[in-house]
Amino acid sequence: MKQAILISLLALVVTHANPTPQSPTKDKVRPNEISLARLRPGKDTISAANRLYDPALRNSLPGSSGQPEWYDACTGHFLRVEIDQRGAIESVTVSALGPRRPDCPANAPDFLHRRLWKTGKGLALGDSRKRVLQLYGQPDSSGPSTQQGRELQLLFYSYEELGTDVPQVMEITLESDRVVQVTLAFPGL
Repeated sequence: MKQAILISLLALVVTHANPTPQSPTKDKVRPNEISLARLRPGKDTISAANRLYDPALRNSLPGSSGQPEWYDACTGHFLRVEIDQRGAIESVTVSALGPRRPDCPANAPDFLHRRLWKTGKGLALGDSRKRVLQLYGQPDSSGPSTQQGRELQLLFYSYEELGTDVPQVMEITLESDRVVQVTLAFPGL
């Protein structure tokens, strides 16, 4: 019995002293994203959005594009889906950049179900730039932007190399290093 234990220990020591050469590591593929606000561009239709978000509560931003939107004038938050002629979702945007009405109560109800407004990997409005980079790595490109006089930073992720069956583009907008808008698009922006 002691001999078997000694042989096992010796084998363990020899293995760790002379490790087997490992194959070179391939470039890591950056994690892609397939959903936003529990909707999957390129897979889901407007009926999926209507099941999650009450169509009776649709409310468009001033100057809206005519695409389905759920907008809360008290908080400035909105969810927008762009759909094609068949009703398939091409892109999803969640945002905190909409105009706010000043006369709203401080504890207005969340009829938009913002707790659902996360990416598949868990990124949500209000998260930090550091969290974005932890989840998705460095963007393909980034740069400054302004919207309604606000200074913003755009982070752009492209997933074209993964094929046409997944969303191709994710754009994350930051203000003061906090996520204020996310758009996920299929096949692209």
